[in-house]
Amino acid sequence: MKLQCTQENLDKALSNISRAVASRTTLPITQNVLLKANNGKLQLSATNLEMAINTWIGCEISDEGETTIPARIFTDLIKSYPNDNIDLNLNNNNLIIKCGPFNSNLITQSSDEFPPIPESDSLDPTFTISPSSFSKLINSVIFSAAQDQSRPVLTGVKFSITNNKLTLATADGFRLSIISFELENENIPEIDFIVPAKSLLEVSRILPFTKDDVSVFMTKASNQVIFKMDNYQLTTVLTQGNFPDFNSLIPDSNSTSCIIPKINFKSAVRSLGVLAKDGNGIIRLEISGSEQNQNLLMSSKTDELGENSVILEINSSGQDSKIAFNSKYLSDVLDVIDGENVILEINGDSNPGLIKPENNSEYIHIVMPMFVQW
Repeated sequence: MKLQCTQENLDKALSNISRAVASRTTLPITQNVLLKANNGKLQLSATNLEMAINTWIGCEISDEGETTIPARIFTDLIKSYPNDNIDLNLNNNNLIIKCGPFNSNLITQSSDEFPPIPESDSLDPTFTISPSSFSKLINSVIFSAAQDQSRPVLTGVKFSITNNKLTLATADGFRLSIISFELENENIPEIDFIVPAKSLLEVSRILPFTKDDVSVFMTKASNQVIFKMDNYQLTTVLTQGNFPDFNSLIPDSNSTSCIIPKINFKSAVRSLGVLAKDGNGIIRLEISGSEQNQNLLMSSKTDELGENSVILEINSSGQDSKIAFNSKYLSDVLDVIDGENVILEINGDSNPGLIKPENNSEYIHIVMPMFVQW
């Protein structure tokens, strides 16, 4: 293998695949990066056996070939080089690297034992979607995925397609996020699967570099999904198990509904969150007022530090109500909601609250209340 590429392209590629490199493993070669030069491109691949990332960069190839090299050393070394052309020359088990005045000689390992990564070339995409739309869908729900591994199914993002509508859902036992999107593809089969949130987070990191539509493939064994994004391909195993029936968790009635200016709501949560951090993260909401003058009183307090409150003007209907939420949960959902106004629907202080954009019926967020003494 002998080729020349730019330091900038090689450094960027290594940076984007580095999170797929295994950190602790019983298969040492998964701590390496696969380098494969053919067809005028250099393929770089990394895998931790659960997720794999491939990328391709342009290069001038004198001799085709492939090898693997320790990922951490190779990545740090390439990052340290100046922005110049890099020459890679594989001589037996040594990779000779030249960049400007720098010369390095690294010991490689044969690619024979590197785990095979499924290819999408022989598959038909299940669906395609623009990178901006896909990024919005992922960011709208991924923060609600569970971090606790005791229920693995909740650490993933549920994908389901019905009548050409794609729905993503996450839940961690305290909150639930659901978003839907009409796909432009025709005659998409009904399907559902669960993608590990960690893998989908890596997809979201690559999407800003993607211009063409993202193609999503199911492997023939249906135990892996492939996301093809321009010069990147991310493959991940699917999480096995039954995701909760999230439609049954959506409240079908409320005693109070209010429309809140999002910028004011978000600012209030940020300010009240300063004290809430030392008070179990609790923010109290009290909705009251007459038909002409409706207010939302928000407050947080701790016995040791004091209290903080703010009154927002809102439009509400229904009963006067009180409820308390975790400040981080409110902040997380307000960060991803678009539009000028947010709708908050509640049904007493012990039932889940529903938060959604005023002008978008495709997104809803359900959050459990905090129990407090009023």
